[in-house]
Amino acid sequence: MRNFWILIFFFSLFFNNKDLLADVCEVSIIKNLKEIKEKFKICKPGSRVLIRYDISIEKEKLLVNLCDFKYTIIEQNQDDLITKRNSGRKLVCIFKPSEKYAN
Repeated sequence: MRNFWILIFFFSLFFNNKDLLADVCEVSIIKNLKEIKEKFKICKPGSRVLIRYDISIEKEKLLVNLCDFKYTIIEQNQDDLITKRNSGRKLVCIFKPSEKYAN
């Protein structure tokens, strides 16, 4: 009986962990800055966000307007083959939109 309660305790810790249950927001590739507000309507502040963007967009503008600098920001450059669908550059960060892009 004691093992049962220990098992219940560990399951409650595991399933109540907010980091494990955090939302991940993924949007289609951003071709210009005018699309940002519309595409990120579905994302909630504080959720992880995967940002795919065209090579013509400056990543600094995206970072400043969409990411929370308290947390780690991961960047991936994919310059090898640009003709693929959904190719380009990618960022992963915690979503915190500036007032200009807030919904």
